[in-house]
Amino acid sequence: GKSENVSSNNFEFKLGANYKINGRNYLQAVASYHNLSPNFSQIFANPDQSNTLLDSWQNSKINNTSINYYYRSPELKIGLGAYFIQLRDLTINKKFFLDSEAESASNKELADGGLINAFYTNWDQQNMGIEGSVELALGRGLSFTGVVSAGDYKNISRPILKVFDKFSTATAAHTIYLKEYYIPNTPQFVSSAGLKYELRRNGFLTLTLSYIDENYVEPNSLRRTAVGVKGVDRNSELYSKIISQEKLPSAISLDFFAFKSFYLYKKYTAISLGVNNILNSKNLISGGFEQTRFDFTDKNVDRFPNKYFYLQGINYYLNFSISF
Repeated sequence: GKSENVSSNNFEFKLGANYKINGRNYLQAVASYHNLSPNFSQIFANPDQSNTLLDSWQNSKINNTSINYYYRSPELKIGLGAYFIQLRDLTINKKFFLDSEAESASNKELADGGLINAFYTNWDQQNMGIEGSVELALGRGLSFTGVVSAGDYKNISRPILKVFDKFSTATAAHTIYLKEYYIPNTPQFVSSAGLKYELRRNGFLTLTLSYIDENYVEPNSLRRTAVGVKGVDRNSELYSKIISQEKLPSAISLDFFAFKSFYLYKKYTAISLGVNNILNSKNLISGGFEQTRFDFTDKNVDRFPNKYFYLQGINYYLNFSISF
């Protein structure tokens, strides 16, 4: 049937300022605020089965502030920046399999586990960091480019996880102890160094070495609840193993790219070749997650091991285009 009408007022603004120190030195500052209405998936508790609304939906708020310095000359270009971003009152929808031990036996419809529709509510995150880049002309068409970014991206609240059974009206709620956990699957340190060679006419070659570190897996929220550590000594190694967030190993990749354009028979044509992971490293992990299942009885962390995403080994693509 028809659901209840939902309405929400939202607004956003952005302010920016540029200061020209002289012809080669510039400062830029930007500040923005966004008050955003929730979307469909953040309002309806279980849209596959009913038109029930989430009982405490709210607008999310985003503060974004950055300041940058630029130096520009024919031979050298430099960029330095810092940023601070806060995201508050986020509502994030996630579907997963609920273990039976996560709910009390008194809740019969949830006690046997199964597929559920869940919502993380009142979730606050904070991202801040610094960035730097340099481009230096070496002469004879050759130039060097370097980029580095170091950040601190983490959760700054304990969200409430609201659980809705997929095929009934049964519900539950858990406080998730995710405060100070890192935002998963995004490296917090990234750097790259590359050489670029400009061809005499309409083309270039690049060779880039990239390095990433401080990348973390997505934690299983149900392990970070009172139920997840019930009966476990807080000073034990097992307790630390249950609540710790796995840090992924650092990764290095070497990549090549070439581009050349032509003007043939009054038609613009271009060809490009990209070769990624030239070193053919097959153990590079780009991300991962803890399974949403957990051994609540024996607290065996390894019973449902983490899952990982691996980068491909050496791979290439060749593109040819013609403009009519």
